[in-house]
Amino acid sequence: MRMRRLISNTLVGTGAGTMLAGMAFGREPRVEEILVEGVLRRGSYLQDENSIGKLTESLLDTPQPVTTLSSQMLQDRNVMSLDDALRNVPGITLGAGEFSWQGNSPTVRGFSSRNDMFLDGMRDTGNYARDPFNMDSVQVLLGPSSVVFGRGSTGGVINQSTRKPQQDELRSLHVNMGNAGIRRITADLNQPLSMGENTGESSAFRVNVLAHQADVPGRDVAESRRYGLAPSLSLGLGSATRLTLSYMRLDSESIPDYGFPWIEGRPPRVDRENFYGFETDFLDTRAEVASAVLDRRINSAVSLDAQVRYAGYERKSRITEPQVDAFVSLDDDPRNVIVHRKVPRNA
Repeated sequence: MRMRRLISNTLVGTGAGTMLAGMAFGREPRVEEILVEGVLRRGSYLQDENSIGKLTESLLDTPQPVTTLSSQMLQDRNVMSLDDALRNVPGITLGAGEFSWQGNSPTVRGFSSRNDMFLDGMRDTGNYARDPFNMDSVQVLLGPSSVVFGRGSTGGVINQSTRKPQQDELRSLHVNMGNAGIRRITADLNQPLSMGENTGESSAFRVNVLAHQADVPGRDVAESRRYGLAPSLSLGLGSATRLTLSYMRLDSESIPDYGFPWIEGRPPRVDRENFYGFETDFLDTRAEVASAVLDRRINSAVSLDAQVRYAGYERKSRITEPQVDAFVSLDDDPRNVIVHRKVPRNA
């Protein structure tokens, strides 16, 4: 106890002596001034508006955790797939094709959510790799949501909000080039069509276009190509009644990669670039979604909406699964191991 008091008194005395010495010599502490100039962009990441029609209140007043990925955030992150976008949401893990499932396979809070994907508030059940070229935002509702979205939805719900026509003219073109043969072009064009006299009503047409090609970094042969087109037309913008017609088509052509055959629970001692499939392997998907949405705003508190949709999904594939005999061990020379290539066909 005495030792602690002695040390405390010594430190206090030393600090006081240093301050007095500084004041005696007329020294003043220098404060370095740093001036930072820029544009505040935080507001573009904040989004309180709810894009899911089944939830009537703002996100602030919704009694459920909701994570919103805004259009500006998706652009700043240079997101090229829905999986890339979902990596920004805590509580979500992404599958890698387990159980022969291709396309998006997210797991929300430990529960599979591949059947809990929504597009503008309606279920999107297609088995295809979704691309954000036509997305305005992505909303993830965490926690049980079956009261609002029906059976399932145990871990949560993922909703994609598409881009809608606007009253302002818009021209946007993005070109991405990178390693592993990445070539990507997206275009977003919005054109107002007419303006009613003394009413403020107008119509607008918007179209989004995609062309994407990329290899897999560090892997031979495997590649993917996607092409998308999404036109939309809105009538009655600025009025109490609005009709929006939209169509989206996304084609994907790829050479799938099932990786290495596992030996004793581990990958073999071979080069990472080795490809054990066939160059004629393929995984082709097509998604076509046509929607019509009619909104009628009666007053600031009451609105009615009706939505009709047709969706068609196609999938063709021939995927090679490399396998080895059960008696093969990691100590065996890889040059003497025979790899069996299992080719299940699904067309």
